[in-house]
This record gives sequence, C-alpha cells and structure tokens, in this order.
Amino acid sequence: GESVTIMQNTLVLTAQTRDEDGIGAGGLAEEIQVEVRGFMDLDGNLYATRVRERGDADLTETEARGPASNIADPNFEILGIAIDSSFSAFQDAFGMPITAEEFFALIVEGTPVSIEDATYDPVNNSMVGGVIAIEDEMDDTTSSTQAATKGGVSPFGQGIGTITGIQPDAIFSSSFE
Repeated sequence: GESVTIMQNTLVLTAQTRDEDGIGAGGLAEEIQVEVRGFMDLDGNLYATRVRERGDADLTETEARGPASNIADPNFEILGIAIDSSFSAFQDAFGMPITAEEFFALIVEGTPVSIEDATYDPVNNSMVGGVIAIEDEMDDTTSSTQAATKGGVSPFGQGIGTITGIQPDAIFSSSFE
C-alpha cells in the first residue's frame, strides 16, 4: 500500500498516484504485465505517478525509461537495470535511426534514454534487444546533465506538487498529469 517494486526498483506511492486497478492497495493475485510511470527526485528517490495492469506477463515485451549510467559500449544501465545493446536498434531524440556508435557518442551519464520491445531477465535484472532511443533533445539534456555533474546550476527541472487556491482553476478541473 505504500510502494510498488518493478525490475528491482521501488517506487513510492503517493496520494497523487493514479491506480485505477488497485495494485498499490491490493497487490497482485497472479503474474501480469504492469506499467509503472513515475519520476526521480534530485536525491534519486522514485515516485509512482501511475500504476496499471497491461495484460498477461510477457518478459519478451518489456520497456524501461530513465537516465543512462555506467556507460561502456555496448552496455549501460537504466535505473540499475543492465542493458546489453548488442542486438538492439537505435534511434536519436527525434526517432530517426542511428548506429550504435552514434548512440554511444551522443549519451553521457544521466542522458534520458528508453528501451522498448526488449527481453527482460529477472534473475540478472537485465534487458537485451529491442529499440533503444534517446528521450530528449540532446542540447537541453546534455547542458542540464553537464551542469549538474560539474556543480553548476541547470535551468531545467521537474517536480510534483499540490495546487491549492481559493477558487478552483478550470484548467485543473479534470485533474492533470
């Protein structure tokens, strides 16, 4: 009822977490595919913004998104998940195909990346194959990552919060994401 763990990553559930399937409150009665969306704060804590069922469990159709780390071509990690890109296709931030060499030349520690349609090995917490993509335009991501790495100040950020006021704002009347 307080967290959900997926691919050895534990995400905290909050009052703002969307969980229409009741996974956070009731757990899982059987193995199913689960989608968890969330964010990481500056301290590396993970928070779930949405949890939902996605059908039958299929370890050959998995995905992960997050900052790249421990980069050593052809391997790297996303949120502690070991990625072997030896048999993957690659895309740049605009969805255009690129080579493995171009991909590894473009990413630095912290670059947002994704892997889709990969095979997940829960024993080794690793993924192989699939399509690996850079998630954001490199100008913003690289500037932000390099500024943070070098102790500078980044003009980019994200967060979660609660909006309150005297009169309800029509823009948030149907919730927001």
